[in-house]
Amino acid sequence: MLVTVTASVEAIDIEKREVSLKGPLGNTATFTVDQRVKRLNELKVGDLVQADYYLSIAAELRAPTPEEEKTPFVVLEAATKAPPGTAPAAGGLRRFKVVATIEGLDRPTQTITVKGPLGNLLTARVADAANLTKMRIGEKIIVTLTEALAVSLEKVEKKRVN
Repeated sequence: MLVTVTASVEAIDIEKREVSLKGPLGNTATFTVDQRVKRLNELKVGDLVQADYYLSIAAELRAPTPEEEKTPFVVLEAATKAPPGTAPAAGGLRRFKVVATIEGLDRPTQTITVKGPLGNLLTARVADAANLTKMRIGEKIIVTLTEALAVSLEKVEKKRVN
């Protein structure tokens, strides 16, 4: 799914094309910024931006293995390139595999809220509502998040308070 967030810039690495953003709920995430995003060098720490990026979430309804419990947060990074003979293109993504604890289940809206090992909360819609009856608050599950490149990053003017 395409996600849009308005957040403040916490850090910028121009060479790696990475931007760390702090969202409205206080959570911080680092994104690789697509080459199509121009004027990245004009952003400064503290700027308010609107970022569009792609996010995919998958959860396994099973208890974590002892090995997963020992390493509850694993980051895998990958980059892709168009195959020979096709139009030039490149992309990047980050994959996170975490042991998460179910913090909330909302059957009317078909959403689940999980808390990761670093304390971050994530609320997502469940594809199969029947799975909500199989889950219990406090239960640990495996969640895999795949975060693609930030495809747009636009500076937003801060609203003045009178």
